[in-house]
Amino acid sequence: SVDNISILVVRDKWQASDLICYIHKRIIDMRAHLLGVEIIHASGHYETKPALVSLKRAILNQCTPFIDELEKNKVVLKFYFNDECEIEVDKNMFSLIMYNFFSNAVKYTKFESELRLNYSNEEKSLDISMISLRMERSELTDLHKEGIRGKHSKNIPGNGIGLFVIARALDLMGKPPMYISPNYEKSISVNDQIFVENHFKFVL
Repeated sequence: SVDNISILVVRDKWQASDLICYIHKRIIDMRAHLLGVEIIHASGHYETKPALVSLKRAILNQCTPFIDELEKNKVVLKFYFNDECEIEVDKNMFSLIMYNFFSNAVKYTKFESELRLNYSNEEKSLDISMISLRMERSELTDLHKEGIRGKHSKNIPGNGIGLFVIARALDLMGKPPMYISPNYEKSISVNDQIFVENHFKFVL
């Protein structure tokens, strides 16, 4: 098997590299799903281990499975903090948060838009903003509950688990809940869908 794989790698290095990237994406997918199940059903047994991590690297690692779709939708990632920026979090929990966040971002962010990530050293907070599906103010407090989805997302596949997992992971780390702040003044309608500028704030 090793000999056959070596022949294929030499014959087509681009295809081999693409396959390795694909396997890496699927490993991240599997790990996130398994860890998500663990904190949902056995969170009382999870022991957090805070450590210093590179914020940008940690975000990009979990963004990997969704890069192709973000590029296909012409959504551009923009970072507004230094590459050297570090935060103290549990690596597994932060990875799970970012994985589920980008899983939602891919589904709900407007085509041909920007996804902006800004970190404040003073507030120790990460603000992620994007033009995405409108969330009504009256439903914001319930969106983190298991199985709850916004009324404007009904035509998009989903199970209402992503924000619930994010909430559980933040709670396990002893961090405040994710704060959602829609800017209804920046609103646009596309194909009967209403998009606004949404801000998602994590105090880390």
